[in-house]
Amino acid sequence: MEEKLLTEIQKDIPLVGRPFLYLARRLGREEDEVIDHLKRLRDQGIIRHFGPIFDADSLGYDSALVAFKVNGYLTKPAKVIESYPGVSHCYERKDDLNLWFTIAVPPDSSLGLEGVVSLLARKTGALRWGIFRKLKTFKLRVRLDFSSPSEKDDPFVQKKTGRLNLSDDVRKAVLLTQHSLPLCRRPFAELAQQDGMSEEKILSILTDLKVGGAMRRFSAVLNHRKVGFRSNALVVWQIPEDRIEKAGRILSGYRGVSHCYQRTFTGNFEWKYNLFSMIHGRSEEEVLSFTDGLARELEPLDYRVLFSGREFVKRRVRFFTEDYYEWERREH
Repeated sequence: MEEKLLTEIQKDIPLVGRPFLYLARRLGREEDEVIDHLKRLRDQGIIRHFGPIFDADSLGYDSALVAFKVNGYLTKPAKVIESYPGVSHCYERKDDLNLWFTIAVPPDSSLGLEGVVSLLARKTGALRWGIFRKLKTFKLRVRLDFSSPSEKDDPFVQKKTGRLNLSDDVRKAVLLTQHSLPLCRRPFAELAQQDGMSEEKILSILTDLKVGGAMRRFSAVLNHRKVGFRSNALVVWQIPEDRIEKAGRILSGYRGVSHCYQRTFTGNFEWKYNLFSMIHGRSEEEVLSFTDGLARELEPLDYRVLFSGREFVKRRVRFFTEDYYEWERREH
C-alpha cells in the first residue's frame, strides 16, 4: 500500500471536506487506515508537508533564487539565512557558489528583496552574491515516483497568474491552511474551528485560489532522500535566446526534472546561464549520466552541474505573518 499511497499523495488532490476518504477510495482501503498510514509516514519524516501549496508571487510576495559564496564552515551563515522567515529552502551546493536559498519578501517590506539579500550577505560575510528572478516557468512538478529520470512525463501546463486583491477572508484562509493539515477525517472543519470560519467557506476560498493560480496544488511534499532519491543537482544551462522555449519544453518532458525556469540575473560576479533545472536521481552517477544525455539533446553553449550537499532549511513559507516585519526591525 505504501508505494501506491506515496504516488497518490504527490498528485493534485481534490479540495473536498474528506480528502483522505477520496484517497482511500482510490486505493481500495478504509479512510482511517489511510489516515493512520499517513501519520506513520509523517512521524518517520517521509512526508514533510501535506496541504495546500501557495504561489508566493500571486499572493503579492517578491521571490527569487539566491546564491552566496561563503568561506569557512557553512553552518553559521546558514543559521543567519534561516532566521529570515521568507526563506523556504537553503542548501549547500558543491560549487564555488556554495550556499543557495529561495526567498520571498512581502510587498510592503521596508527593505525589499534586494535590501534583505544585501543585509543577509553582510551578515554572512558572503564574498559573492547573485539574485536569480524567475522570468518563465517551464515546469514545477515534484513527483518522485519514477524508476529512471529519463522516463517521459506528461506535459506541464502553467496556469496564468497575477497578483490578487486579497480580502481579509482570503488572508485568514491562507493563514489557517498554510501549515500541514491535521490528519483526521475532516481536516478543514478542524481548522475552521480555530477562527470561526466554516469548512465550506475555507474550501470555497481555496478553490477560488486554485482556479486563479494562487494555489499551485493540494498535495504532499516528500523528503526525497527518504524515498530513495539520494542525489539531486541544480543544473544550469547557457541557451541562446531563440532556443530557450524549445530547451524548456525538452527538459520539462522528463520525469527526473522537477523544476525548470528561465531566470534573470543580478549580482556582483559574471554569470552566463539562463535556464535552470532541478534533476533528481538515486545516485550522482545516475544524475550525471542523465545530464549528459540532456546536453546532447539540448546542445547548450555551456552548462554546469551543482550537486546538493547539506540541507539547512526545507520548510513552507508562512504568508501574512508579522515575523517578516519583526525580523526587519530586529536586524536592520
